[in-house]
Amino acid sequence: GGWKYGKQHGKGTFQDGDGNTWTGIWKENAPPSEGELTYANGDGTYEGSLLNEKAHGHGTERHPSGRSYTGEWSDGSRHGTGAHADSSGHEWENSHLVRTFEFTNDQWYTGMNAQRSRHVVREEADGSVYDGEWEAGQRNGTGTQTYANGDRYSGSWRGDKFEGDGELTFALGGSYKGYFVNGLFHGTGIRRWADGSEYEGYWKGGLRDGFGCYCDEDMNCQFGDWKDNRFVG
Repeated sequence: GGWKYGKQHGKGTFQDGDGNTWTGIWKENAPPSEGELTYANGDGTYEGSLLNEKAHGHGTERHPSGRSYTGEWSDGSRHGTGAHADSSGHEWENSHLVRTFEFTNDQWYTGMNAQRSRHVVREEADGSVYDGEWEAGQRNGTGTQTYANGDRYSGSWRGDKFEGDGELTFALGGSYKGYFVNGLFHGTGIRRWADGSEYEGYWKGGLRDGFGCYCDEDMNCQFGDWKDNRFVG
């Protein structure tokens, strides 16, 4: 490459001790802030922002198999928002089509390792979509799932199930807003049906259980205790 006053200056190529080759523009020995890295042994390329001869900022990594990653980097690792694509150009995580990820120092090698992802948008083959927090390969935290049939849940998740406060809206009408445990209505909540009837009170394992008030579509109401979905007075 070029030199100025005995210093690397201008466009040039540098090979590090690991056999990786860097191409970019040096300024008086200062490494390039933008450039292209060709990995040793033909394992692919990186093109984008650099800091101290490491991927840092925004860039694209491509591999000979056709898979790629485009997004944010920090100190040589995927860190922030980005997307992984397979050889056909689709963005995937395991068997799920994925549009957006969050990474924290991910050491991905073969396919997208979403175990450490903080936020994903996942589209299943049936058209259902999850947009929210992700941990340990499951929906964990806060997120919204829209199902193929039009049902929609927005709220807290744990271990891929509704857990905590949330709202489930049914495509055919009606909703539940309240607390969930292990994917079921549990604790206090309001269930509204498409015909206009509603129940507000306590639930257990998906059933009305405890004190509550049920009103039918004509506003005829029952106040009192419930057990296994039955009014007991």
